[in-house]
Formats: sequence, structure tokens, C-alpha cells
Amino acid sequence: MHVNVVTIGDYSINAELAKKSSSTDITIYHRRIDDDVITLIEPTKYPEKFQPLIKAIAYADAAIVNPVRIDSSLAEALITLDLMGMKNIIVVSNHESIKQIAGDLGRNYKYMDIYDALSELRQIDPTRLSDSTLVVVDQAFNVKSVGTVVLGFVKGGKVRVHDRLKLMPRNIDVEVRSIQIQDVNYDEADLGVRVGLALKGVDVDDIEEGDVLCSDCHASNSISGPFIANKYFKEAQGQMHAAIGSKIRPIKTMKLEGQSSFVELDSPITVIGNRAAIMKLDAKLPRIAGAIIL
Repeated sequence: MHVNVVTIGDYSINAELAKKSSSTDITIYHRRIDDDVITLIEPTKYPEKFQPLIKAIAYADAAIVNPVRIDSSLAEALITLDLMGMKNIIVVSNHESIKQIAGDLGRNYKYMDIYDALSELRQIDPTRLSDSTLVVVDQAFNVKSVGTVVLGFVKGGKVRVHDRLKLMPRNIDVEVRSIQIQDVNYDEADLGVRVGLALKGVDVDDIEEGDVLCSDCHASNSISGPFIANKYFKEAQGQMHAAIGSKIRPIKTMKLEGQSSFVELDSPITVIGNRAAIMKLDAKLPRIAGAIIL
């Protein structure tokens, strides 16, 4: 079993619990317990930037909240988890202010120490965004004698060597040449796994963070559906952005009106999952305006 967990608050505990794998604006750690692997996803540059939080939540099946302090950035993170539909939230604190925020959001978090939390996480099933193969990419680079390599999370089906997939939203045909999981070669990777894929048919310059490898998905310049508003968001003027998965796009026009909301983007985005975040990246906290149900 593989489960991916976004960590909020005290990032220092991640290095104590797991082995560091890679780092950009998010940092990945792996901990193996028997046959299970727990991947901790740290939004390292949050709260200074909002994007790492949105991306880390997109990759995650659960959240651990281990607050350093009770402040506006913690409240923003909890609101964002709620708006993005995160069901599995474990809090490593009994602070009354967190319970008050949970009450305001209508949520009942689980409260336990970090080692009980690790045991609890082993009971969580990975989030499935599709029955067919779907990998969300978080990094891409060239490796000498190998070629184009991507790192990502299997969020649908499983991926196998020689699979022919589409790289979306650019609609590029690619083939999986080889698969690695934590530096070991495999013939396939199951749901939930953080995976490295060597690809044929695409250059690294054609791949961006948040791109999707899939056998059956589509891209669109627009998003529509019911809108769940964040009642604490105050700054709707200026440039807004939308995110589906870990892909973030500027918004050209939008109408956020209850059940018939509509957003037009400046370029296509792959439509996966069931929620799109609407946000203003340079706003005062909280920066998330709400979410559209896809």
C-alpha cells in the first residue's frame, strides 16, 4: 500500500520520520513500514507562496496538521483542505483554537500523536481519480543515456513499461520506456505510487509541472459547475488563478454564481478529479476564493 500525505505546520518532523527524496517548492519524503510506503509531501515554500500548498494537496490522499503556531496561515491551510475536499485529516495537537476552526468548517478532525497517526495512515486507501492510467507529473529532466524522465504520482489505474499514453494538455503521444520506484526498476507501478518514468516521444522542454500522463482524459480552456465560496475571502479584484490537480492557470473571465459558475482560462488545463481551486495568489490571507465542483 502507498499513501501520500501533505504535512502542514512543523516541517522539521518530516526529516525525523522519513527519508528525503527530492525538493523543489515542495519536498518529498518516504517512510517504509513493512510492505507499506508513506510519502510525506511538504509544501516547503508555504505560507510565503500559496502554490506549494495547492500542489501538495493535489498529490495527497490525507493530511497531517502539526502546527507550530495558531495563526492566519494555519487557518488558510485548513480552509483550503476543506474546500478541496480532503477527507482524511489528522491533527497532532489538541489546541482549542484548531477545534474552533474545525467547528466553523463543520469538520471533525482526528486528534492523535504522530506515531499513532502513521498507523492510522496505513489504513487509508489511495485516492483514485480515474479507473484508467493517470499520472500527475511534478518534475521533468534529462538523464544521460536514458533521455526524458518525469517524476509523478499514479492517481489512476496503474502504469506499465511500454504503455502508450497521452501527455496532456499538449496531447503528445508518449511511450513508457522504463519505470523506477525509489531507484529500483519495476515493470509496473500501482495506484498511489510516487514513480519515475523514462519516456519516449517527448522532450523535457515540452513537459511542465502539473501535466498529466493518461490513457483517457481531456483538456479544456474552461471550467464550469457549482461554486463553493470561502466566506473569509475578501479580494476578488485583480488577476485570479484556477488550479486543477497541480496545474495552475491564469483566469481570463469568470462568473462565480452558485450552481452555474463559469471560468475561462488563458490556456488549456487537463480536467481531472472533482474540484478546481479558485484563488488570488497576491491577496491577503486567505488566498483561496473557493472551489468549483467539476
